Amino acid sequence: MYRNELSREPHADRVAAQLATFPSAVAEDGGSLVGFCYTVNFAPDVLELANIVVAENRRNEGLGGILLQHVESQAAQTFAGIILVNSDLYPQGKTVKRPATDFYHKHGYRILTATAGTRIFFKDLK
Repeated sequence: MYRNELSREPHADRVAAQLATFPSAVAEDGGSLVGFCYTVNFAPDVLELANIVVAENRRNEGLGGILLQHVESQAAQTFAGIILVNSDLYPQGKTVKRPATDFYHKHGYRILTATAGTRIFFKDLK
């Protein structure tokens, strides 16, 4: 799914280590992976949302929000906040995706800074 939706190869060893160490979530339907969300360490008390992906045929069903909320509830037990970078400058996957600004605002993230193609968001978990 990573390869299909993001048009790049996953760093499997690195992703596996992050999944085992930091808050993450997966969504399955009938044994098939339809979404995932995982974080990495940014600072001692702050996580970075490394990736949140929902299969193209399952978008706009609320799955991304459910994955994000699950990760946030895990993170809030130990971490003060989550930071993320959302950029239009990354190579597009197999489909053109709309900017995720509205999605992150809806879930309580605020923009710390922005350039022409990139937004950096933060959410306080405490």
